Amino acid sequence: MAWGKLASDTLTGVGDNMVMDLTVTKTFLTVLSHNIQSGSIWGVLELNNDTGSNYSGRYSNNGAADATGTSVAYSWFGDLVNGVSDAFDIGYIINISAEEKLIISCACHGSTSGAGTAPQRSEIVTKWANTSAQITEIDFKNLNAGDFAIDSDTSVLGTD
Repeated sequence: MAWGKLASDTLTGVGDNMVMDLTVTKTFLTVLSHNIQSGSIWGVLELNNDTGSNYSGRYSNNGAADATGTSVAYSWFGDLVNGVSDAFDIGYIINISAEEKLIISCACHGSTSGAGTAPQRSEIVTKWANTSAQITEIDFKNLNAGDFAIDSDTSVLGTD
């Protein structure tokens, strides 16, 4: 099983959206994102431009109790500590046309600089209820008032 890079977006200016158009669809997807904050950021995924209430999920920050959300307009992804620092997010997606798209993701947030403060973490599971199409576009969006800074990057890998 060989993985290949399907798409990526690196910001050359501050912004709230990184778009990955998948010209080739694959059954298994991996999303890698390095988010550099400019103000408060909270990154979520929007799949195939679907802004309807077709997503649901569960998450935990730093091992705390789970929180859930149903019938929301995006897939939670990584930055659930709400922009406390730069973050590295990774997610795995099963992308079968006739099935709901299940997503497992996690994130590491730098917290404050130096070895005196431990990093923060988020664990997330979500699903997109679409059962009629494979994912052909992934938008990584910021919902908070800040921006993703220059050189923030998101890439999508895929395999069958």
